Amino acid sequence: MRVEDLQDTLGRLRDWIDNADTKTSVLIAVLAILLAFTLPEIKDTKDLLQRSGFTVLNDVFIGVWIVYLTYLFLSLFHALHELTPHEEWLELTTVNDHPIVTDFSGIASLSLDEYTAAVRETDEEQLRQELIRLCYQYGQSVRHKFQHYIIAMFEFRVALLTQVVIFVWLTVVLPGGV
Repeated sequence: MRVEDLQDTLGRLRDWIDNADTKTSVLIAVLAILLAFTLPEIKDTKDLLQRSGFTVLNDVFIGVWIVYLTYLFLSLFHALHELTPHEEWLELTTVNDHPIVTDFSGIASLSLDEYTAAVRETDEEQLRQELIRLCYQYGQSVRHKFQHYIIAMFEFRVALLTQVVIFVWLTVVLPGGV
């Protein structure tokens, strides 16, 4: 594989990482909004439940609230986990004992003089090996990020489904609901 092909692959992988991070950032914003609106509603719902007199149904309803909040927080946890880099990723500063000269992880670990010397010493085969290693590492990062994003989205959907159950319960089952 040519160096140019590896650079193109690396660029596409970086785009996938940016895509995952953008989707996750939107999900985190939506989760924050839902939590901001949900937490004050808990007290109002508790007061409504006390007035309704349905003790067993109230316990079931409280269970649904707990499921809702649990899935909201799980989704938030997985979304935030998606944005955190792996330890191995942060430790990747050399390939075959040669400093990485094409990625932030290697560049950030060098002084300007060390970086300049490393660039001068890098031949095409070292560059090729570095790009292969970076493509592999970025590919692992893409897999990790999208796995956590998919889990966070599943948990978010479960939370939304329980929110619909809560809304229906408040409007149909409880007298004097919303």
